[in-house]
Amino acid sequence: MRTRHGWLILSLQQRILASESARSPVAIDTVRYRYSLAIDRDVDALLRWDGHHGRRSVEHLYCSHHLQGTLAIELPRAAARLNDIHVPTGHVLVQDILRFLIADLGVRPLHHDWDRVLQESASVS
Repeated sequence: MRTRHGWLILSLQQRILASESARSPVAIDTVRYRYSLAIDRDVDALLRWDGHHGRRSVEHLYCSHHLQGTLAIELPRAAARLNDIHVPTGHVLVQDILRFLIADLGVRPLHHDWDRVLQESASVS
């Protein structure tokens, strides 16, 4: 997709669980997601939002919902890459990523009333 900073590749992955619910015939929960932005399919993502529900294992003590990527960040003693740390984010919806693309990266929306559409679809999620 074209952004004001050049072309980026968006990847949206989700693992969902469908189950019966007292409120509706089927309840759908996102149990894992990975959303990423990259400049090429063959390189690591510039930005990647990961989230998963469930127990943490000893080797995975980091935040369940986090941001990583290849971008460098300046820390007091040395620069690091986002891939070296897990920046906590809280649960990230697909609608949040679409809003980021439109509002911050300048991607042209497909609908003239995109803000309302995203708000309404997020309230259903």
